[in-house]
Amino acid sequence: MPKDVPVKIDSELKKRIEELISKGENRFDYPSVKNFIDKAVLKLLKELEKEENKPSPKTEKREDKSSLPQAKLEKKEGRKGEE
Repeated sequence: MPKDVPVKIDSELKKRIEELISKGENRFDYPSVKNFIDKAVLKLLKELEKEENKPSPKTEKREDKSSLPQAKLEKKEGRKGEE
């Protein structure tokens, strides 16, 4: 098994994660930033692998980009300014 390698994370994202995991029962579900990131990345990977293995409809030629992670991120960032 490969050794864990440190990865840098955006300081704003880290701050948001720290705020989230310190609230209520989240602190029990996510005892550390690393634990939160591990769980979030695993969930995203499973979703992407599931989509990748799903047969695509033959009648639809165009890919629905709203389901892609980047599109979801852009939607969230777009709503951030509205708050």
